[in-house]
Amino acid sequence: MIVRLLDSNEDGLLGMEDFARMMEGIKDKRNKESKIIEAFGMYEDMEGSGYITPKSLKRILSRLGESTSIDNYKALI
Repeated sequence: MIVRLLDSNEDGLLGMEDFARMMEGIKDKRNKESKIIEAFGMYEDMEGSGYITPKSLKRILSRLGESTSIDNYKALI
């Protein structure tokens, strides 16, 4: 299935360009996942609970100049 999707000249094989394009896509996906994990860690590390809590979300967003009630943060989560 991967070969069919990425085979640019439809010869049934992945050439070097096709392979490089596939690997670039994997690299991009891993970079995005890494950034998401890093962002989650920034919130979660506030309390070490393994979850983003309204309290930790409020604390982080307050640092960024955002401020609202804890009920609004609960609604966001």
